[in-house]
Amino acid sequence: MGYSTLNSRAFGRWIASHAVILLGSFCGEDSLQAAEDYLDRSERVNGWKTRKAFESFYEDKRASVVEILEAGHQIALGTVVSSMGHIVTKASEFGEALEVRDHTGKRFVPSSIRVDASNDLAVIQIDGAQWQPLSWASPSKVDMGMWVVSPHEDETQIRVGVISTLPREVTRKPGALGIKFSRFFRRQPSILEDETSQGLRGARIDEVVDGSAADQAGLKAGDRITRVNERDVEASGDVIEAIQQYEAGEVITLKYQRGEESLVAKATLGFFDATFPDADLNITLSGDISKRRTGFQEILQHDMPLPPKAMGGPLMNLQGELVGINISRFDRVATLALPLKLVQDFLEMDPDFPSLP
Repeated sequence: MGYSTLNSRAFGRWIASHAVILLGSFCGEDSLQAAEDYLDRSERVNGWKTRKAFESFYEDKRASVVEILEAGHQIALGTVVSSMGHIVTKASEFGEALEVRDHTGKRFVPSSIRVDASNDLAVIQIDGAQWQPLSWASPSKVDMGMWVVSPHEDETQIRVGVISTLPREVTRKPGALGIKFSRFFRRQPSILEDETSQGLRGARIDEVVDGSAADQAGLKAGDRITRVNERDVEASGDVIEAIQQYEAGEVITLKYQRGEESLVAKATLGFFDATFPDADLNITLSGDISKRRTGFQEILQHDMPLPPKAMGGPLMNLQGELVGINISRFDRVATLALPLKLVQDFLEMDPDFPSLP
């Protein structure tokens, strides 16, 4: 057995023992004694006994968390940020058939929705709602290594973790059309001349990904793309370069050949990682991830294993104060949250928004 393995196990035992001390400092001596009595080492991260130790902490915060529903099905969580019915959530998950369900099970229809596409954030207002917003933590209280708590997609449950990196920007990936080529080239004369002599033009599609933008636009294997918006394309490399100029959600116009027929289609580009999940082994091993994982001006990264339906929920410190809004399940070991400064800046663009709690 190697030195690194022994060190890793020793470190794991150290973390587990100190987690009990942390619980004691937060929950009091009675909770500490109870944790020492029944908490198995294997359950000191997010086992049910650990979560149970935090239940009393979260009980009075549940009224500040709502479920976002699309056609009756939960798609995200929302965090109450004002006593006048303002909620923040993840924008890219919902369409038009939107409802909000609070902790009592009552449903509401939004009276207004504002979206910050640059950070995938939405503000929903429910007229007449009188929910209690969470208190906001000072930005100076947020640091790498601090303990944080968030609700699971079932907002009655919670998870516990730590801030794992310093705040940083996550640049956005280009949109994806969802086509594959059998060969990749950029205007190689011998190939182009050979295909032109046969009366063939454009980049030949070898495969269309099921459910992708190309699939929904009606493209098929064997079609040959000749134009992307205003750009003529001759080879697969040309198509790839053209598509990389646009983001997910943008609509592009494609001209293509199908046999002797010239056709035109409009395609709404999808998210790259959702279209090609096999392109990254880490994503393949991650289970469910958010469709939009990139393109945020600044994020806080933590290690709580939250599912995509828990995005939009609050990221809280151990005092129950809001420190961020969960915005993307990035992969199997990371979840991203927007820091409060970005959220605050967007909220305050509305002159009718009340003072923050």
